[in-house]
Order: sequence, then C-alpha cells, then structure tokens
Amino acid sequence: MSWLKSLVGLQLLLSVVLLVPAAKGAETEMKPSSEHPIALPPVSPPITAPAAPPKFTIAAEGVIYCRCKLPGYSKAVDGAPLPGAVVLLKCGSQRTVWAAKGRTDTHGYFYLQTQLKYKSLSRTCRVFVLWSPVGPCRVPRRYGLRGRGASLMFEKKLSDGYNTIALYTAGFFEFGPVKSRECYLPS
Repeated sequence: MSWLKSLVGLQLLLSVVLLVPAAKGAETEMKPSSEHPIALPPVSPPITAPAAPPKFTIAAEGVIYCRCKLPGYSKAVDGAPLPGAVVLLKCGSQRTVWAAKGRTDTHGYFYLQTQLKYKSLSRTCRVFVLWSPVGPCRVPRRYGLRGRGASLMFEKKLSDGYNTIALYTAGFFEFGPVKSRECYLPS
C-alpha cells in the first residue's frame, strides 16, 4: 500500500507543477531529469474468480428399425426404418441429469447432443426409445432395452477447431409386435 501513497503523492506533485504558470523568460518545456528517475510500482495481475470446469459435449447416434414390412423394408435386416420415433439420451445420476430428446428421421436415424459438466459422466449415458409412431413396433427386440436403455460405444472425436464433440453410437434398435402375425401387414 505504500506504493499507492507514493503514486498519489506523485500525481499531486505533477498537477501542481503543471498548474503553476511559468516565470517570464523561463523555459516552459519540461525535460526529464536523469538524476532521479521515477520508478513505477510493479503491476499485479487482477484477481479473478476460479474458472468453471469445462463443458464436455457428447453426441449419440443410432438407427431404429421395425421388424415389419413397412415402406423401406429390407430383407437384409428383416425390417424397415422407423421414422418419427421419440428417443432420449440421458446422462448422469438420479440427482443430476443431462438429457437430450429428439425424433428419428425418415431413415430411422437419430442424432442427439448434450453438454456434460464432467467428462467422466459419459460412462453413465444411455439411450432410451420412448415412443413409436407405429402400433405394432413398440416392443424392443434387443436384450437390455427394457427400462435400462442402451449403453453407448465410443465412435470418434469431431472437432471444428473451436468445439470438440465425442461421438458415441447406440447401434441398431429393433422393435416389433408381441406376436409375429401382427407385424407382416399385407403388401
């Protein structure tokens, strides 16, 4: 704090010298004195609040098929893409949840993205299919989908130079009717 008092005193001295009119015939130009150079106090960095932890962007993608002969049916997968299905990406514990919700496109594909507070939470992410627009295509045909959701597998990192996204895949979801005769609609 002593350097602050010195600085205030120096400012007062300079203001007095500049306000007093110079005597007649005296030089009005001020020249720096080499005898007593003025040393300024060191500047300390500003005090800042601690930075918030960085956000981690995570995305999940996948495809949902219905095991019925609907438009787009393929023998290779014995199903058709399921457009308009509601999908949920949920990450976190019961107390803190990050989620993203969306719908599949005409090809049954979905892409969901959310920002997590910590990278370690990506291990808790699961994908859930909440609703199917086609009546017979409401029963999951893959193990582990009932209630627990599908776990994710890391696929790749995407970056545009500013943002980084960790892309995960949920794979293929298969849905179908309770009884097979309900599924194969007349073509």
